[in-house]
Amino acid sequence: MASGATTPGLKVALTSEGSNHVLRTEIPILEKRLSMMHLPGVAGAFYVPLVGKMQYTLHNTVLRKVKILQPSVLFERRAASVLLYNSSCEISAEWSYRRRSFLSDTHLFPPIARHVIPLFDRGSCNATAANASLGLSVLVKVDSGGHPAMYASGCRCDVGELNLSFHSYAHEKERVLYELLLTVMRNHLGKIVCRQLCETAQTSVNEIGVTFLGSIPSVATLDNVSEINYAILKAPSFRPTYVESFHKGEILSIKTPVEAPITPPPTPALFNASRMLYIWLTDYIFNSGGFVYHTSGVLQYTITPDMIPPGFPIKLNTLYFRHLFPQFYNKYPEMGIVLELNTTKPPLVCIIPTSANITIYSAVNVNAIGYNGSRVLAFVLGMKTMVDLKPALRSQGSRHFIYADLENFETQLSLLYNTIGEFNMKAVQQFINFAIDTTIFPEASSYFNRGIPLPVPSAMMFIGPQMTLGEGYFVIATDFKYKPTTTRRRHKSGIDAKLELFPSLLTHL
Repeated sequence: MASGATTPGLKVALTSEGSNHVLRTEIPILEKRLSMMHLPGVAGAFYVPLVGKMQYTLHNTVLRKVKILQPSVLFERRAASVLLYNSSCEISAEWSYRRRSFLSDTHLFPPIARHVIPLFDRGSCNATAANASLGLSVLVKVDSGGHPAMYASGCRCDVGELNLSFHSYAHEKERVLYELLLTVMRNHLGKIVCRQLCETAQTSVNEIGVTFLGSIPSVATLDNVSEINYAILKAPSFRPTYVESFHKGEILSIKTPVEAPITPPPTPALFNASRMLYIWLTDYIFNSGGFVYHTSGVLQYTITPDMIPPGFPIKLNTLYFRHLFPQFYNKYPEMGIVLELNTTKPPLVCIIPTSANITIYSAVNVNAIGYNGSRVLAFVLGMKTMVDLKPALRSQGSRHFIYADLENFETQLSLLYNTIGEFNMKAVQQFINFAIDTTIFPEASSYFNRGIPLPVPSAMMFIGPQMTLGEGYFVIATDFKYKPTTTRRRHKSGIDAKLELFPSLLTHL
């Protein structure tokens, strides 16, 4: 197996600034969903000396006016943490209690005194939570097929300062009992709130991980010959200020996928994480594509006389070249010319800090069209064509493509086979350059302008992207605007939970 199987051809780094932007964008949605949350009912009992057993319920409990003031994402050694600090909310509920007297539990009193003495009350109450916090640990794992999965592995919750108060109660003289009941209910309510938040948050993050990661293409079709494989090679690497993902980044044949016998160059570490997102694309991507097109026979091209633009002053006919190399004209007078080009080895893309270019090695069969329409081989040229590339980024909404403009080309010729005698190679050079410039170059430019799609989430729009060339790669550094989807799957948990929680909290990890 080629080295490209384990070395990434493409690398992506999401910085702390980028992940926190995603989180901040999701917070209003999260607050709205939490503010619609119905908590499960609470029921319990406790014993009070000289009073008896207290049985209570807390139901129709609803979270309202949830505010999260300090959201943040922290990258740890092997995971990320989502922290929601300085949060607050209001809780409304209905309560009731029933107590039994100690007289019902002793034989010292007559039977009539041992009957159950019902003491019952009910009403409504409000609670406020301040300085509450919620923390999630989020892991990303990769299966053997290179498909990532994101899930929450733990949750930490603290409701902070939870103040609970009854609106009214019937027995003012038993105020001490109500205060004791408040304390018990407050403790129970805090545990229920935390458990419900954590259960729903973990389930929702897992669901969103499936939905979000599905929007990042692992394979993208380029044309009817090739596709690009963006499978993740190993688990992401977490650093203090960014997280990296390592992608295969190889163009493969759709019909017969075989890895190119080349190795991706190394990419540098990220030293200045001042932008939200960085994408490194190595020359391995483009050279693997050259390998595919060469071995599949796509890079065979025939130039015939009818392909020259009608208004062009020069035609593919020996008559127009009789002064450049008369031997050709003398042997094949006023005959059409057909050029057959085919690559002799895969094209090679070279990227250095100052420029990028592609070198194409090919053989050119120069044929004359006989009077009966048959092709007669006149001579064969070896041709090395060097084309300057200007890589650029094109965005169409939330879809982003890397493409290249072809700017200049230069050819170097050698004579491989000849049937017409000696001739001026400089003249042939002018002839070949003319043919390439009028036919192949425009078509190649159109193909390179199609672009290769980048493996980024569909909800991400680049802002101010910049491209820098390096040794064997170029890197895109950009900020982005994240637009979360408003469609969410509902997750019900508990008795009457109605929460849609954590839309896309950590979707970029």
